[in-house]
Amino acid sequence: MANQDDQEHLLEIDPFQQDESSQLEFQNFMLSSAEEDLLAGKIPSPQQAKQQLSQPTPAPVESSSAFWTIDYWKYYFRVETKDVKNRMVLAMIPQKSILAEIADNPDFYGPFWIPATVVFCLFATSTVAQSIAHREANQQYIVDITMLSFASVAVYTYVLAVPAIIYALAKYYKANAVKLFDLINVYGYGMTIWIPTSIFCVLPFDFTRWILWIDYGYRGCVPDCSRASL
Repeated sequence: MANQDDQEHLLEIDPFQQDESSQLEFQNFMLSSAEEDLLAGKIPSPQQAKQQLSQPTPAPVESSSAFWTIDYWKYYFRVETKDVKNRMVLAMIPQKSILAEIADNPDFYGPFWIPATVVFCLFATSTVAQSIAHREANQQYIVDITMLSFASVAVYTYVLAVPAIIYALAKYYKANAVKLFDLINVYGYGMTIWIPTSIFCVLPFDFTRWILWIDYGYRGCVPDCSRASL
């Protein structure tokens, strides 16, 4: 009987242990997709993300589309407002070469709209100056609308034709470092000084006009000569 009681005692299971065993569940140790991507390097770590944010934004890659398509030209209109302002300031106050500011990111936004603004300013200020002169002479003044067309042709010919001639000469003399779009940017942004100059030329003082013309020539020619001497 003692042996039978011992066997029954060994076969008995503690109810508390039985409850714990019934509550045991298998846990899923599989990594989530986000954790797998993080370990695989697809998602940058916080340190890597901080380093990427601190790096400067690279210049946009030039489009490989055809010359006559919109996709080709829209690359040259991707420019920030601050970049246009900095280039306009450098054109008026040449503390350094504007080519260094343009670097590998030339644009057509500034070289298109700045000459357009110059055309409007030249036409408006010349109209005002002529009306003042005719009023002082007691003569009737009639606005000559052909001056607007003449100013447009003259300004855009200067901005486009002169860089094209310089580029052709550079290619002839094997100066392959010269780029046509960079030259257009230099001459396009260089027209910025004409905006305040045309406004001040409304003043009926020849001395003031000569000072402005000399200042414009200095700002336009001296930086180019200094870079050429280097």
